[in-house]
Amino acid sequence: MTTRETRRILQEGLVAKRGTSPFARGEGCWVWDVQDRRYLDMTSAHGVAPLGHCHPQLTRAISEQAARLVSCSAGFLHDQRDGFLESLEAVLPSHFEHVFLCNSGTEAIEAGIKFAYLATGRPGLVALKRDFHGRTLGSLGATWNPRFR
Repeated sequence: MTTRETRRILQEGLVAKRGTSPFARGEGCWVWDVQDRRYLDMTSAHGVAPLGHCHPQLTRAISEQAARLVSCSAGFLHDQRDGFLESLEAVLPSHFEHVFLCNSGTEAIEAGIKFAYLATGRPGLVALKRDFHGRTLGSLGATWNPRFR
């Protein structure tokens, strides 16, 4: 068995795979596979939609931050996070009293489930039919398609 076949077996069923050739790079709204075929990225690639792949300003900002501090737990103060929260607070309506920063959509769904329960005490959820909410236990419970559950 080849290494590629082993990887495919290990990942099978975890994430739906499309295509036959792995993507190797991206720029703006385009991605290229390892055979240098170009595709229009219409999936948003988990967050690149506003700026596209490899946006020069984002790439520079990530490099500069990585040279200073790669990660900092939310349990500690961090100058960049604090500055972001101040900027966010300046544009949010005044009745928004709390902000919860997340690393992914799944984490946002999980937090939303917990916040809704804490606010209402109700155990039930309303979720969109034919939508995908994530791969964690709570978010899978809200996901309509049994194939993902």
